[in-house]
Formats: sequence, C-alpha cells, structure tokens
Amino acid sequence: MTDYNPPDVEDLAHGCVQEALSFGLSHDVIARFGRDIMKRTEEAMKAYADQSALAVWYGPMPETNGKSNFTAILHRGDLADGHTIARSEYPDRVRFYADSVRHLIGELSERPDVLAYDDKLHSGYVAPKPAASAYRVKTKGGKSYLVDGPPSQQDLAQIADMGDTVELLVNAV
Repeated sequence: MTDYNPPDVEDLAHGCVQEALSFGLSHDVIARFGRDIMKRTEEAMKAYADQSALAVWYGPMPETNGKSNFTAILHRGDLADGHTIARSEYPDRVRFYADSVRHLIGELSERPDVLAYDDKLHSGYVAPKPAASAYRVKTKGGKSYLVDGPPSQQDLAQIADMGDTVELLVNAV
C-alpha cells in the first residue's frame, strides 16, 4: 500500500483560483465562494464535535431490589449507549474513577488524587429484615421444634388441643 500525500492547501487553493479566473469568474465571486465553503466547513466540524464529545455521568442508579448503587458512565449524550466505568455502594470510589476519566477526556484539568476521596463512605443502604421464616412449637413437656412456614389452621387447632403453644421466629433459619 502506497502512502497518500495530500497536496499543500495553499497550492491547491491557488490552482483553483487560477482555474476559476481562466473561466472568467471575478475575484469577488471566488472570495464569496471561498467564504461560503469555510462557513459550511466550520458548521460541519462544530456539529461533529458536539455529536462526538465524550462526557462522564455520575450518580445513583436504582436497582430492582430497592437499593441504589452509585454509577459512572462514559457516554456521547445518551446514557443508554454509554459504557459503565464503575458501580458500587461506595460513592467516592466511583467518583474517583469518574473523575479520572474526566481528566483523560479533558473535562478536568488536574489529575484526581486518590487520597482526596473517602473510600469508606457508604451509601447507607441497609437490607430490610426478611419475613418470618420459621415457627417454634413448644410442647407441654418443655420440648420445642421448628416448623417451616406458618402452621395451617388445622395444625394450630391440634396444637391448642394438646396444650402446646406456637411462637413466631424471625430469621430462625
């Protein structure tokens, strides 16, 4: 494969102007045409730069189980098409990674210092207590045994007839 060496821009422009003059176009028409080309080129470059600009989003992202993890996403304007950089219940850990990528893409001028972030800071999420998972049946004689799930109405009647008691245990299993 041979290398392509584009012609010098000034030489190319000079050649185009000379050819336009040979067709009878005036300098004024050529100048207006050149300004129009420059304007359209600048608009196209600005539109491309706006479209392709990378950005970092950082914030809480809800989960289906009710808690939120902090998330950092690298994107080009649409989070759904972005790339997840980091996700954690520790917000400052994720913020450090987000700021590191922000530095790489030019959003932050100074490189982030890992010691400036609190690695122990937690989102504060605490899992809810699970529902009762077992029941304890105590007999008259002082013995007890566990029963999975709540006893049926028939079981409760039988237990009561024998003088035994039923106690709800949370997290027994």
